[in-house]
Amino acid sequence: MSGCAQQDPSNPSLASRAVSGAKSLVDRLPFFGAEEDPNLPMPGEPGFAADPVQFGGPNPAPIAQPDILRPDLQSPEDKASFLAEQSLTLTHNGDSVTGALLALEALSGRVGAPPIDQAQNALYQALHLRREQLVLRRHEATVRSGSFSETGAFVVTASDDTTVRIWDSVTGQMVRTIDTHEAPVTQALFSPVGSRFVTVSDDTSARLWDAASGRQIRVLSGHRNAIHQAAFSPDGSRIVTAGADGVAILWNATNGQTMEVLRGHDGQVWDAAFSADGSRIVTASGDGTARIWDGLTGEPVGILRGHRGPVLAAAFSPDNDFVVTGSADDTARIWSAQDGAEIGVLDGHSDDIWHVAFSPTTTIVLTGSDDGTARMWDAANGGTINVLGGHMQGITSAAFSADGRAALTASRDGTAKIWDAETGDEIATLRGHEAGLASATFSADGSRIITTSFDNTARIWKATAGEASAVLRGHTDAVRDVFFNPAGDQVLTTSYDGSSSLWTAADGRPGALLTGHEGTVWDAEFDPEGRRIVTGSEDGTVRIWNGLDGREIFVMQGHEGGINAVAFDIRGQRLASGSSDGKAALWDPNSGNLAFLYEGHQAPVLDVIFSPNGALLLTASQDNTARMWDTTLGHQVAVLSGHTDYVSHIDISPDGGLIATSSNDGTGRIWRGADGSAMAVLSGHTKGLSHIAFDPSGSRVITASNDGTAAIWDAISGNRLAVMTGHAGEVWHAAFSPNGRYAATVSEDGTARIWLAQTGAQLSILTGHTAPVGHVTFDPSGTRIVTAANDGTARIFPVFGDLETAISAGEQIRRNVRDFTPGQRQRFFLDE
Repeated sequence: MSGCAQQDPSNPSLASRAVSGAKSLVDRLPFFGAEEDPNLPMPGEPGFAADPVQFGGPNPAPIAQPDILRPDLQSPEDKASFLAEQSLTLTHNGDSVTGALLALEALSGRVGAPPIDQAQNALYQALHLRREQLVLRRHEATVRSGSFSETGAFVVTASDDTTVRIWDSVTGQMVRTIDTHEAPVTQALFSPVGSRFVTVSDDTSARLWDAASGRQIRVLSGHRNAIHQAAFSPDGSRIVTAGADGVAILWNATNGQTMEVLRGHDGQVWDAAFSADGSRIVTASGDGTARIWDGLTGEPVGILRGHRGPVLAAAFSPDNDFVVTGSADDTARIWSAQDGAEIGVLDGHSDDIWHVAFSPTTTIVLTGSDDGTARMWDAANGGTINVLGGHMQGITSAAFSADGRAALTASRDGTAKIWDAETGDEIATLRGHEAGLASATFSADGSRIITTSFDNTARIWKATAGEASAVLRGHTDAVRDVFFNPAGDQVLTTSYDGSSSLWTAADGRPGALLTGHEGTVWDAEFDPEGRRIVTGSEDGTVRIWNGLDGREIFVMQGHEGGINAVAFDIRGQRLASGSSDGKAALWDPNSGNLAFLYEGHQAPVLDVIFSPNGALLLTASQDNTARMWDTTLGHQVAVLSGHTDYVSHIDISPDGGLIATSSNDGTGRIWRGADGSAMAVLSGHTKGLSHIAFDPSGSRVITASNDGTAAIWDAISGNRLAVMTGHAGEVWHAAFSPNGRYAATVSEDGTARIWLAQTGAQLSILTGHTAPVGHVTFDPSGTRIVTAANDGTARIFPVFGDLETAISAGEQIRRNVRDFTPGQRQRFFLDE
């Protein structure tokens, strides 16, 4: 390949950005490789493996379900309990849709009086962990391929029934059926740009379509046999097709005209792919070679020789400098795209390798094989990083998400699996198909997945369980606090970037941006009517803003240190602030005037709150005390002493009878609201407490601790009622739902969790943040929470705290996804 074209030196290498300290991948690959067996026949020699059978083979049998021993159901109540137990089992094994259906059946009353807490817990877990969103049922034979449109609004599917169908990816409604191919359609693929898609078929044709109108733009005629594969160039301007006739063809994706026929292979062309910059094409062939071509002219650039079996798959590295190939010789190989030199052999699979991919962000290579495993390899030395070995049959697709953080595999065992691309840990198994899978594909933004199957369906899944209904993006630094307004239709966030923001709670759209502070906004609050907002910042100012349009009303100055906490009284007629100067202040929010400056603490004031009647102001300080202050005369009423480390938070019961404090000394304390005298010490945590809060009745408090747990306590006796364990890091904040039935916690482990407050049972794990989560708040209805995290975002999650709401959400699954199959009804004894 001495005549190989050189990469444009003005185009910076993606590898230089993806791999720290690496000039190019070759710099890290001076040598590695497996010994070649000189006795193996080469292509054209006797004994060389013939081109393999078209991938997929005969339709796999339906997936067998394990039998469940007939339980001893003495009563209808026993049956309801049994269904709830089976719901939890299936949900945690990955089939949360059937889990939700079983929980609904247990709650329906058709099988007897339900065990409410058990069945409700099962339903909540299934709702939060549900990934399967839609089942696309209209095809009459195997669905071979599925693809999301550029925006993710639509999907297109291709089937052995010779049809192509377009679907609304949100509702699952079929938009259009295309029935012009004369043989099975093996692939349908949206362009990465715009609304066009291409279909390829065993009828020797490919066809270019406009998805918006359903209009056929052109029949791509030129192949003399079945077409195996098509790919768009990254800019969507060109298409390459790979055919069983031994050629690949380059097409103009605008008008469908033939640009060039890529001739040279002596066997079927199984795969074709563009480089990331679109300047090259690589083809993989049954003749045992891969070839590189100019991506604009189709001129041959070089041949990659070395495999001792058909080459089944090929892909470029993200910097365009390297190619990985997979072969029927059970190896994958890495090559220089510049001179065709073989850099290394990836040896470890025990069957054909049909799928290969470079990570878009690292030098990891992913391979998928008929041996039932996928593997991640270090392209620098050819070593196996991880064996993804959970599938029971051959791998039918393997790919990375666009951000490189996850890998996705599909198998003839009927499941798809999501893997952590860094650790190789299995994140989730997508179960629900009743036969083997033909493919699995991420949407462009990585938020959803489409799977296609030999069971004649395609299914759409969430890539992340417990995901937010809205993500609030816009801050340029960590989000500190987050609050709903009293009506529940707006969200307020504060940030280390010095700003606060208003958002629409229904969909997370940004509203007003509150700018003016010159440091972190440590705290904020709506007034009781939601008409005004108060913020406090490390710049030492307290500011009042219009709660509708974010207009600044007052800037209040008087502290000599940063503002750590602010609060309105219950009528919105007085305002308090606590500062690092060790003082608290009382303000008139209608004029911005300072009423009192409370002095007495010997260290920063960390928290402030009014009593329900507004007669008292309570403060918590880093001097290990809390204090009570008169808001009419401005004097100190009581010092709450007893903690041996700083007091992180203070709360008061709704009737004002009890006060609760949390401390870094590892305890919470209960005090009388009348005079601040000590009542109970909440002992049991092994590290400091970060938060404490009363439930709406004032009879219980919840604590969040740096020991990784939260706990619920009797507010009178101080007895611990429940412990919530499961977080993998410090718990930084906790809250009760408005009805007191549920609790929410957030942690440095990046998750929020919902718990049954009576027992401490975990109902759901809410994921999506990529950094520690520091604050959580329920909305006034108790059906949503909003979380604030160090990743610079806030997220709104549904809670399904009300049983009626949860049942309604479950019934939507029954309508939009699927109901029990006859086999499931028999398996779970539903017709007895």
